[in-house]
Amino acid sequence: MSRSTRPAAAARTLGVLSAALLLVLAVAGPAAAHASLTASDPQAGATLATPPALVSLTFNEAIDPNFAQVQVTSPDGTRVDAGAPAVDGTTVSVPLQPLTAGGVHTVAFRVVSTDNHPVEATFTFDVAPLPAASPSPASDTPTADPASPEVSTEPSEDAEVAAEPSAAPPLDQDTSSTADQEPASATLPLPLILGGVTVVALLGAGVYAVVRRRGTSPDPG
Repeated sequence: MSRSTRPAAAARTLGVLSAALLLVLAVAGPAAAHASLTASDPQAGATLATPPALVSLTFNEAIDPNFAQVQVTSPDGTRVDAGAPAVDGTTVSVPLQPLTAGGVHTVAFRVVSTDNHPVEATFTFDVAPLPAASPSPASDTPTADPASPEVSTEPSEDAEVAAEPSAAPPLDQDTSSTADQEPASATLPLPLILGGVTVVALLGAGVYAVVRRRGTSPDPG
């Protein structure tokens, strides 16, 4: 290889390395910007022998306390969550009412991470059949007064009313004007950019030194 072609080859090599580094940084930045559920208690699909007292959700990013919604419904569709969710960094938890029935319970959540990325999903957990409540001891039946009029103890037909379970209301989708907006772009941290520039500079300096050393050595013969 002649001396004139060596700098051109080194420049091409440096350009390829720089382009590869910039591509890696561009792909890694947006991929790490989205929040996701990493764990839950109870776990999705778990079968519990004892009813839980609360539901806890853990995400990979901090959650905005102003836009956290969690609903838990029993098998008949009745809501059993009690109170507003509590947010502690990446963890969102909501207390539950005392569960009175076993079966499949549904957890529906909608949260917004601190980078304005909304996350919503549902999962279920199963509670084993609860033991029946023990009957209270029978009290002594008082003796009826012969002079008192007889009172019918049979229930009236008009008093029978069929109770239907109420369906859980849907989650409020309009949480924030900015909640449904995906981040336009992910800003790379300054230390990561400086590190990439430093790697490219070191590679360029090494290639230049090798080319210069070869170029200054005397030609054989």
